[in-house]
Amino acid sequence: YGCPEDSHGAIVCSINGYDLATLNNNYYNTEVGRNILFGSNLRESLITKKSKPYLSMSKTIQECPQNFWYYNNGITIIAEDAIFDKDNQNKITLKNFSIVNGAQTTSSLGLFLKEAKKNADGENIENLKKVFVLARILRVTDKQMWRDIAIFNNTQNPITSRDKVANRIEQIHLNEWLLDDTYPQIYVEIRRGAQLPSGFNKGFIHRKTSNEELAQLLYS
Repeated sequence: YGCPEDSHGAIVCSINGYDLATLNNNYYNTEVGRNILFGSNLRESLITKKSKPYLSMSKTIQECPQNFWYYNNGITIIAEDAIFDKDNQNKITLKNFSIVNGAQTTSSLGLFLKEAKKNADGENIENLKKVFVLARILRVTDKQMWRDIAIFNNTQNPITSRDKVANRIEQIHLNEWLLDDTYPQIYVEIRRGAQLPSGFNKGFIHRKTSNEELAQLLYS
């Protein structure tokens, strides 16, 4: 871990799969919650019950949960600060954090737990408790460094040029400007996998586009 006076530092640890799944399920159900978990990621979770990453991770959890740590690349978390609990060394308090790599892993574990609870599958729940996920917790105070880490950490799954600009100020401004509740209220998806915000008028579904489609229209 970096010295207190350093602007950067890191903790490498293992997070229990059940705990990570619970964290996901406590926050992922709302737009605000997803922003808390994945706010600095280049895209939101693309996981469904039929997606290959989910099926692969589910098989590992069911057949050899103790090997999950070895098979999975783990997750990366950026935080403004990370503080060890002096009385409980297994507890770390994070300030203003975001998972910038590992959204697919985190949401897969959450979906696995959700399905296990829905089906009252005690064996799968117990297997999930045997899972551990490698985690890098990076203490970073420089915002440009945050953005660079988010880009360079996303090489496990292919990312597009569009993904790399998802967190740029002009993209966020474009989304907020056109989403204003005055006419014509256009929703521009700047992050792949993002869902329509709760306040969007569903009668305006034809006014949904992506920054890629909008750029093509403007360029033509």
